[in-house]
Amino acid sequence: MKLGDGMVKVEKDLVGGREFFAIVVFMISTKATDMTATTIFDITLNASWLVIIGSFLIILPAFLALNFLLKKFQDKHLLEISRAAFGKWITFIIGFILFLILLLNTSFETRSYADQLMTMNFPKTPTFILYLLFLLICLGGAKKGWESIGSVAWMVFPYVTIALTLLVFLLTKDNVVNRMFPIFGPGKWEIAKASFNYISIYGDGLVIAMMYPFVKSHKTYTKSLYGAL
Repeated sequence: MKLGDGMVKVEKDLVGGREFFAIVVFMISTKATDMTATTIFDITLNASWLVIIGSFLIILPAFLALNFLLKKFQDKHLLEISRAAFGKWITFIIGFILFLILLLNTSFETRSYADQLMTMNFPKTPTFILYLLFLLICLGGAKKGWESIGSVAWMVFPYVTIALTLLVFLLTKDNVVNRMFPIFGPGKWEIAKASFNYISIYGDGLVIAMMYPFVKSHKTYTKSLYGAL
């Protein structure tokens, strides 16, 4: 907006490619720290890694279609595009359903992390206090904006990567190559069903489209998103 028109110019809190990359990686990889990995393994056993690939291939067309729309409406995020396409009330319903899904998902995940902290680090601290502190920290981070969240995510990313790489290296002594057979575990049909049922692993990659106007460019958004996925 031009200042000469009597309008106040609003500066966007823009995020660069590496920061956006780190945010998406952390959003999706947290699925490995909740019950998702356990439930997948219970169903598909040693072929669980195929479910991760299958889920990605199933949801990939949705990412491609959404990316095409974002490129066409580069000043709009997901709900604004929905409003232009479907109108105010349908967009309200979509947004409300999305809000409920995210609220429930956040509730389950944060409670899980609070339980982990209580079990391993603070056994005498009430769950309510831990949960409240956890949400206050999240609220404080959210208030600082995308740029601050992205900076912290990228700052922490190398340390987390090094730690996980070291963990994998230390676990190699327990590897038994023959455990990967049979490749398709309990069967191709079970893997296909699990792949469809767990496409929510990559669901945050669609939700993050709400952040699109705050990424520096479409090229930056596309490269960082697909690289992170």
